[in-house]
Amino acid sequence: MQGNPVVRLFVVLAVFVATALPVWWVTRADVARAEEAAPWRANGQGEPAAAQPGSAAREFRLELTWTGQPKQVWVTVLHRRVFDTASIPAPAAPPAGSRLSAEAVFTLDAVPPEGVDFVVRADWPPGTPPSAVRVALQSGSARREATFWTSSVPGLADVLTFKP
Repeated sequence: MQGNPVVRLFVVLAVFVATALPVWWVTRADVARAEEAAPWRANGQGEPAAAQPGSAAREFRLELTWTGQPKQVWVTVLHRRVFDTASIPAPAAPPAGSRLSAEAVFTLDAVPPEGVDFVVRADWPPGTPPSAVRVALQSGSARREATFWTSSVPGLADVLTFKP
């Protein structure tokens, strides 16, 4: 190729800008529309968005049962931790094969028709055999249950979607 390298550089930059601006404009418009269409999603600061006028707060009852003694079990929804075993004193020596349980009651400002994702996480000490966490969520007459199992890794991370 012949020609001045500076001119070629400007041509390449002009093509890049001509391509990048429309892509940025289209993707930015989608983000703005998504935020308008889903006001219950978390805002930019990691806090749940405010409830819409006319939407009622819903009370949830969360029941957790797990096998073995985990280091920690926690549940988050909309970037908010609604349950954590760090606040519960651990038994001195749970019997082998025993099931431990806990429950929590909390309120969410708004629940969209598509449902809310509850992220369930648990960590067990190294060397713990495969273990399970049973999660039961109830709000009014709606109830959702699931059991999550660990594999050979000592941790668990899964999602339970609650639809009203």
